[in-house]
Amino acid sequence: MANTGEMLREARERKGVSLEEAEEETKVRARYLAALENEEYDVIPGKAYVKGFLKIYANYLGLNPDEVILQYKSSQFALSDQAVPEQPPQRKKYKRTGNYVKKRTAPKWKTYTVTALLAMAAIVTLVVFNGQWSKQRVGGENNSALQENNINLGNDQGKNASHQKPGEKSATPQPNHAANNTPAGNPGNKTNNQIQKNYPQVSQNQPNKNNNGQATDGVNVVLKTKDQNCWVKVVIDGQTAYTGTLMPGQIKSFDGKEEIRLVLGNAGAVEVIYNGQNLGTLGPIGQVVKDKFPRSM
Repeated sequence: MANTGEMLREARERKGVSLEEAEEETKVRARYLAALENEEYDVIPGKAYVKGFLKIYANYLGLNPDEVILQYKSSQFALSDQAVPEQPPQRKKYKRTGNYVKKRTAPKWKTYTVTALLAMAAIVTLVVFNGQWSKQRVGGENNSALQENNINLGNDQGKNASHQKPGEKSATPQPNHAANNTPAGNPGNKTNNQIQKNYPQVSQNQPNKNNNGQATDGVNVVLKTKDQNCWVKVVIDGQTAYTGTLMPGQIKSFDGKEEIRLVLGNAGAVEVIYNGQNLGTLGPIGQVVKDKFPRSM
């Protein structure tokens, strides 16, 4: 008894058609029809397609489809009823060529951490710098404001004195020289006795001397700054002779005929030498002092 493939081939040859002509009529590809005749069932995708193609081809060739399928089932070349599991697709492997080395990059979180730390360090540095700069600026502004207030105070007192009538007491409050044991009163009206009371080390019997120790008929005042700046205003015989800031260690000497008036913005930073005699400082650090030094005692 002929097998399934031989049965189909013989029926096609008896009909006198080629595989291409059979493909045209059955709409089944010639390669699948040849696989049925050669019993190469693994070429056809799936058992259901094999049975379907056998049925179509048997009807076209004038054979009994049920007998052909039965013959196919009993054939030793029939596909097993057990489905063959599909294999997962394999990833294509690429062969490395050359000296390719994958460059390692730092994780993003490390980059973000370093950036944040640098930003914080910059902010802290900026805050510290601004704080120091602000302190210096505030100190300079306070010193300038203090000096300006001293000038205004002196001008106001001068105006009050010019408008004061003979015998009339001044209504302008006077500075209190507590550090020098100076009684309340106008420094511009200070007498020789008051100078002697405030500065007992000044002798009335000694002649007036300048900075070089030479005797002089007028008045000499020497200012010696210590370790801090001091704003100074010097008025000699009614005329402003100097207005400015003395630096630490700076020495200035002033000579007048009748009197010398001083305004010190930081009295504790300046030593005053009056007619060759060192009076020391006229007040503590930061205190504003105004004083008058006459020609003779």
